[in-house]
Amino acid sequence: MIAPIQFYESVKNTVTEFMKGSHFEPPSNVSIYADFDWQEFLSNKMLATYASIQGGSKETRINLCQDGSFTATIKKKGFFKEQNPAYKGSMSGQWTAKGDGENAIVQFIFNDKGLAPVEVPLTIKDEKVTSNGERYL
Repeated sequence: MIAPIQFYESVKNTVTEFMKGSHFEPPSNVSIYADFDWQEFLSNKMLATYASIQGGSKETRINLCQDGSFTATIKKKGFFKEQNPAYKGSMSGQWTAKGDGENAIVQFIFNDKGLAPVEVPLTIKDEKVTSNGERYL
């Protein structure tokens, strides 16, 4: 503890109480994501990814509501238009996330009955979320 002399007693009492409540545990190699709750983590968040290379670009934004609904906007240009062409523009539906530690599967069921459900694998590592090599922010 380092403090001016006039605060010695109050700081001493605070540090003493802090130390009384402290404890040590042996080191562990258990992942910090061992009990990760993907549904809770993703609720009320927006997943966004952008890609632009010569010949095309895409922008995906998915708003994941806590009640399990979602809205999405997907914009594609160039050769990206040919990748899953039915999934574009504004969409909505229901989402769920099931995970095992660092890995999860997020399932999207669309209100448009013509669109098949989509399952997206997600991974979190060092606080970075990725899917199939693309980082989601």
